[in-house]
Amino acid sequence: MIWVELDDGRYVEARYRNLEIPPVSLWEYREAMRKARALGKSGSNELVLAELIRQQRQIEAESRGLTKAERRSRERKGTLEGTNSAVATTEGLRAIDTGDTSRPLFKVERW
Repeated sequence: MIWVELDDGRYVEARYRNLEIPPVSLWEYREAMRKARALGKSGSNELVLAELIRQQRQIEAESRGLTKAERRSRERKGTLEGTNSAVATTEGLRAIDTGDTSRPLFKVERW
């Protein structure tokens, strides 16, 4: 919110002229102004800025969904690869011959 100090010391909230436009952050406003200038559009038009901000939010929402899907896909692949790599690391091992009496025996507790 933006507050404006009046001459008598009171503060009032500065609102949009068009209340149909959703609230935006300062960062979103600045980014929309930059994009409007790059496109050669008038940056002072609220409707132009609101449309640019709506487009940016839509892009962010789509990216967030794709990022989440990609992360889940990588996690699944990593889980599968992790199980395969565990098998691969045990391939070089061989069973121990427990019938060899020359090896020392360890005490075993039975419960």
